[in-house]
Amino acid sequence: ADIVVHSATKWIGGHGNSIGGVIVDGGRFDWGSGKFPRLVEPDPGYHGISYWNDFGTLAYVTKLRVHLLRDLGPCLSPFNAFLLLQGLETLHLRMERHSQNAQTLAQWLARHPAVEWVRYPGLPGDPSYELAQKYLPRGAGGMVVFGIRGGLEAGMRLIDNVALWSHLANVGDAKSLIIHPATTTHQQLTPEQRLAAGVTDDLVRLSVGIEGIDDLKADLDRALEAATGLSAGDGSGTAARGRRLVLNSEDVIRRVCASSTVPVEDDGGAAGQAGPAAARPQVIAVVGLSTNPGRPSYRVARKLQRMGYRIVPVNPRGGEILGEPVYARLEDIPGPVDVAVVFRAPEHAPEVARSAVAKGVRVLWLQEGVVSEEAAAVAAGAGLDVVMNRCIYKETQRLRGHMATFRPT
Repeated sequence: ADIVVHSATKWIGGHGNSIGGVIVDGGRFDWGSGKFPRLVEPDPGYHGISYWNDFGTLAYVTKLRVHLLRDLGPCLSPFNAFLLLQGLETLHLRMERHSQNAQTLAQWLARHPAVEWVRYPGLPGDPSYELAQKYLPRGAGGMVVFGIRGGLEAGMRLIDNVALWSHLANVGDAKSLIIHPATTTHQQLTPEQRLAAGVTDDLVRLSVGIEGIDDLKADLDRALEAATGLSAGDGSGTAARGRRLVLNSEDVIRRVCASSTVPVEDDGGAAGQAGPAAARPQVIAVVGLSTNPGRPSYRVARKLQRMGYRIVPVNPRGGEILGEPVYARLEDIPGPVDVAVVFRAPEHAPEVARSAVAKGVRVLWLQEGVVSEEAAAVAAGAGLDVVMNRCIYKETQRLRGHMATFRPT
């Protein structure tokens, strides 16, 4: 091509943080052929120069820079230019991962029971497959579209249930993006107009990012299952709970951190007595809670208690912390425990995980800095949800962030 136009906002920038465009002139086109008089005749707005006579094959790009730039002002700020140049340095590496992930995801979607159809140039049955093999030999790019079983309503439910995928209209980002055009970008059109534009009610567009492909599949399968009731059944989503280790699920983090209470129905037999509106504080057992107010475990527990959680200290030294009796082990705590937060060294985490399983704790939360694959595997293997190397208080701030979280002691 002699002239190539890019939206640098997309793949070149690659991080959704700048708006810009690029025009690339190959510098070999004959602008003096008689078909482009504005590039040959003198320009009265720029001292009578002839772009073709004065600059030859660079006539076009010169007119862009000196004439259109002056009159229309399409000029990047220095910082946006810097960000786009930074993105350009890793473009080749990112595109390899974009294409690999998209190819794997398209093949997986083609087998998914909740999916009616898939379009991706890298699939052998796709109408563009032969052209992609010819012109895109190193990968067919990062864009995948598919049709969700259930149409418009299912598409809306899908968007409502994704966590790792970001609901954005952009493409070419390092993070994975998803959109349901019929209810967003094309919602102002009539059904007939949408169909004429190629936008069916079931169409979902994916811009596949560079995250781990197993994480992308797991999150999408969970959302597809929530939207349609159909799961891949291959260990990707919720159907594999207890058999496949899934860390740091956004659903689990939200369940713990978005509210300090849980419905009383969660306590089994108490539901019939309490009624559907009753709730109780979430019970968080803090394993390794220190009596020293300067220690992170004490500070985090105090803040969570102030937010309405019931804190149960677990420490073999016994006594009382934050007005609550201290228990030596998780198993010694009377009543249900919703979350066990571990503030102990990683080598002790597997033992705590086994105690959490024995107690019937719902979530094992390994605090920021506590990383133990063994503990995570023990807990997940018994059906517990696992969050690892995350600060529970920081997550509550992220999800709530109201002034109660910052209230002084």
